[in-house]
Amino acid sequence: MTNISMREINYVLTVHNAGSITKAAQVLYIAQPSLSQSIQKIESTLGIQLFSRAGNRMKLTYAGELFVESGLKILQIFRNLENNFKDISNLDAGRIVLGIPFYLGSYMFPCISNIYRLKHPHVKINPIEGSSTQLEEMILNGTVDIAIMPVLKNIAFPQKPIFTSKILLSLPLKHWLNEHLYYKPGEAFPYVDIRLASNEPFIVGQPGQRIRQMTEIVFQKAGIDPPIVFESKSIETIKRMSAAGIGLAFMPEYYHNFFMPPWNATYCYIEDEYSSAWTVSMVYQCEDDLSTTIREFMNIVEETFGGLRPTAFAQVAENSLRNPL
Repeated sequence: MTNISMREINYVLTVHNAGSITKAAQVLYIAQPSLSQSIQKIESTLGIQLFSRAGNRMKLTYAGELFVESGLKILQIFRNLENNFKDISNLDAGRIVLGIPFYLGSYMFPCISNIYRLKHPHVKINPIEGSSTQLEEMILNGTVDIAIMPVLKNIAFPQKPIFTSKILLSLPLKHWLNEHLYYKPGEAFPYVDIRLASNEPFIVGQPGQRIRQMTEIVFQKAGIDPPIVFESKSIETIKRMSAAGIGLAFMPEYYHNFFMPPWNATYCYIEDEYSSAWTVSMVYQCEDDLSTTIREFMNIVEETFGGLRPTAFAQVAENSLRNPL
């Protein structure tokens, strides 16, 4: 990439992620004609076409794919270099690119960001939202330094668990399954035999989301194949629709405490043999590559959220939103 600057690499990556010059210019806060001219200049300098144009859409050519692949590696090297310099200056500078799912991030990130900013005001945390599947790809290609995400099973990356949650099934208040609930001493919610719901409609997350993967694991373990009536990436939408009687839905227990006021529904556990462990972890590419900045970030996350019960987790997150530092 001779004579191509870091800024120009960022231009190409942003156009690729945004899918169009117009959207990329908005993200970069520059004029659309200026960005278009910059892309043309890069292509002219390299003597290749990076994008094929179809109307307003910008699609990578094969050469463009190679450029993006190399560009991501270059940005990762520069971030590591920045963090290494920051190590020398005792956390007085640096940047963390954090991957986090949409909904989980809306509660955890403000709290983590406030605490980290108070301790290390010159270290910037850049969040990138995505589904769990997308976040795994970002870890693999170096787009993010670390991700906070639900983990259902062994994955190909090192991870440090933060907290674990049981799974809840949401039932409309007048659903017939309410007559089949049973209780166990010391448990916050009753139980239900999920096999009874084999023919009941379900509301699920979209493909690539952990909540969708978790639901499919439960169906498989229970040997059921209920009809799916709606898919949504929004946990709040899923919860509202279930409470309205449209279908049953699964969610991690700590999500139950995130909605104020609570929606009118019955929430219950299912037996462990049909359930799936839902652990929120810090996931990264390589233990040896973790800088002091990243390790300090991990310590703050663990001190703030490590091992919390679902009700305590929600309280910590809500307090951060209501009482910013």
